[in-house]
Amino acid sequence: MVYYAKSPTKSITEDKRDRLACQLKEILNLIGDDLDEWEINAVKGNIENLNINSEVHHKTLREHLDETVLCAEDFFKMYGDYFTEKEKLLIISACKYHDIGKANLVFQSIVQPQMSSVKYKYPKQQIPHGYLSAYTLSYRQFCEENPQCSKDDYSVWLTSIYYHHDREDGFNGDKTEEYCDKYYLDCVREFLENPGLKLRLNNETKLLFSKKYEMIPVTENIWCEYMLVKGMLNKFDWNVSAGYESAEFESDIKDRKLCRN
Repeated sequence: MVYYAKSPTKSITEDKRDRLACQLKEILNLIGDDLDEWEINAVKGNIENLNINSEVHHKTLREHLDETVLCAEDFFKMYGDYFTEKEKLLIISACKYHDIGKANLVFQSIVQPQMSSVKYKYPKQQIPHGYLSAYTLSYRQFCEENPQCSKDDYSVWLTSIYYHHDREDGFNGDKTEEYCDKYYLDCVREFLENPGLKLRLNNETKLLFSKKYEMIPVTENIWCEYMLVKGMLNKFDWNVSAGYESAEFESDIKDRKLCRN
């Protein structure tokens, strides 16, 4: 089965593309002298994309995860000196795993219209994919991939993935396990090519905070690390979802300039 990250991108009509292209060209004519070079290039790039992206594209889940990781790595080539090696590893790893929970039949029935036929009957309510992603993750595997990280780092990483979207979850206990057995486990095993994978629903107790469990207070440093990892994960995820390859157009970091003359 092919797993997709979101619904197909719909193309716009030729008339609408022409109107948008004319409007963007008019903007360049009116204020082009006041724009920086990267801003002009961005507008020109959008004009070109109006003609290039005329076909419907259905991005796979693997493509989205790989592109999110590449976006993070590209960003760190410019700004990596402002992050510790551990912070960069945590952020890139979160990008790698954040959306694997989308490999479930309920989500796929939404993004693949052909699955919504009478043959398939899926519930309207679903466990948020960020939660499912977190249920799939292993502390042992995390330590193998990030040997310099601690249990606190694991909680930071896990919570960033679990809550990378703000979603309500109406499932508890046996209902969660039943949902995963019925709609998720076989799919994620296939997606990750790991037939022996086991879910870890008790990962909820390892989060920094939760609506379901009373959590032990953590230090300010841990909270700051969580805000950093989650914030950067959201930055790269949203950036790629919007169709961009890079998180930044251009950097003046070496000259430390806020603007160019």
